[in-house]
Amino acid sequence: MLKRIIALACLFFLMISSVACTDTSDDVENMGEGNTDMTNDITENKPIEEPKEVVVAKRGEKTEFVLSYNFDTDAQVRSDMAYLRDALEDLTGNTVKTMSSDIADGSAKKEILIGDDKREEVRTVRRKLKVGEFGIEAFANGDSYTVAIAYRGEKARMCAIQYFLNKCYDSETQSIKLMTGTTVVDVGSTDNLFAYMGVDTVEDKRVVDNFVIYETGATMRDPNAVYHNGYYYLYGTGWVCYRSTSLEGPWQKIDMIKHTDLESYGIKTAEKSCPWAPELHQYNGKFYLFTTYACGAHDCDYKVKDSMKGNWQVPGGHRGCIVLEADSPEGPFVPISKNAAGEPGHSTPDDEYTIDATLYVDREGQPWMVYSKEWMTVDAPTGYFYAAKLSEDLSHFISEPQLVFEATLSPEDNSWKSNGCMDGEHFYRAKDGTLYMLWSPSVASGYSVAVARSESGEIDGPWVAERDLLFCREFGDGADGGHGSLFTDEHGQLWLVLHSPNSGAPARPTFIPLIEKDNKLVWGLMNTK
Repeated sequence: MLKRIIALACLFFLMISSVACTDTSDDVENMGEGNTDMTNDITENKPIEEPKEVVVAKRGEKTEFVLSYNFDTDAQVRSDMAYLRDALEDLTGNTVKTMSSDIADGSAKKEILIGDDKREEVRTVRRKLKVGEFGIEAFANGDSYTVAIAYRGEKARMCAIQYFLNKCYDSETQSIKLMTGTTVVDVGSTDNLFAYMGVDTVEDKRVVDNFVIYETGATMRDPNAVYHNGYYYLYGTGWVCYRSTSLEGPWQKIDMIKHTDLESYGIKTAEKSCPWAPELHQYNGKFYLFTTYACGAHDCDYKVKDSMKGNWQVPGGHRGCIVLEADSPEGPFVPISKNAAGEPGHSTPDDEYTIDATLYVDREGQPWMVYSKEWMTVDAPTGYFYAAKLSEDLSHFISEPQLVFEATLSPEDNSWKSNGCMDGEHFYRAKDGTLYMLWSPSVASGYSVAVARSESGEIDGPWVAERDLLFCREFGDGADGGHGSLFTDEHGQLWLVLHSPNSGAPARPTFIPLIEKDNKLVWGLMNTK
């Protein structure tokens, strides 16, 4: 009898222990992001006890692995899927299938998942990562295998695919393979990034880690950059200018404006005049700053009558757009703009509240000023972009302003339709002739950079907003940013410059390399090999 009691007691103890060791995925999930002390016991597809080699693809042989995606995958991940598919097809010499995980839901025997947070395998790997890291793990369940690629941050995302193709490739067997039960965790390193972009020479390594590149040491909003005669010039709100022979710095501050030249325009002090978003353009042998200022003639705040927001006061006087001229990108710049009455003042209408002017020259050589009719003073949840033809000397309008674009005309599923911001427009003519417009809306996660495309190839559009953002908080490792513009460096590399973060910390210039790929602007370094 005693033996039976002891046996029952042992059985009861084992049952209690079993309950205590059951799946704790909910508890682990609640431990927070970035926890690195995780096990694979939280997945349904648990790795087998003994690590097993998983051969994903082998040269000259058809792979059984399928690339799985979900319908909510953004353009960057779709681009990665295509990149990985092409690489696997080059290796195997055979077609690689793709399949929607929304439909398959893990039913495929062998899958590769990239950043699909709907799948537990990806979430499992992602929980192990810190910001800036990526992870790759193979899961086995009987004869079913899943390779999960997860990441935290845009650069880590870009590096993960190349790491998988290069570091998991065994040259002896000419195959991509990895072991189950082991998570490969690595940082989004510069070397991985350059490999992803197809750049592998020391001379071409012109960017640094984290894509927060070459800070000037000073805060700056609404940056604009150009390269001219051996120098990079960086302009920003406050009418500040910096000069350097390299994007890496050091940067030297340049006094480009003499405020005594501004007195006839009613501009008193920088603090009073709201000198926002200067953008440099070279035109007909001279240099022009298209910028914003508030006329000091209004000693009190400019009163706005708005049917949506009621009567309220806008600080700083009547804000509008102006053009300044110089013989050098270093100045001194002097204002040349005239209002509708032919007097010194804003180029934009006196009865409108406008910001963020830029220059666009059409295919016929006609210069235009494009500007934002600000969201705070219009009967719309965001705002409008207007354009008007300029005189040959850029001093005044020679046509009535016309509506160019409004955010409410963009795809219905985008949050920028109602989030109250629309500014920072900038134009770029692609190599194939496509006319792009960069602009900055506020999306659900904050300030961002979006892209629109002119279907006619000219300023009057119609303009179609692309659904995929060029920059947002998710791309910036937690920091939003915007008001982007483009420039080309001494090597011919295209760059996006913007300020980030827009909120929560002082904004600094951030440079991101871009390339034209598949009729889109995407992050990347040009291949100089």
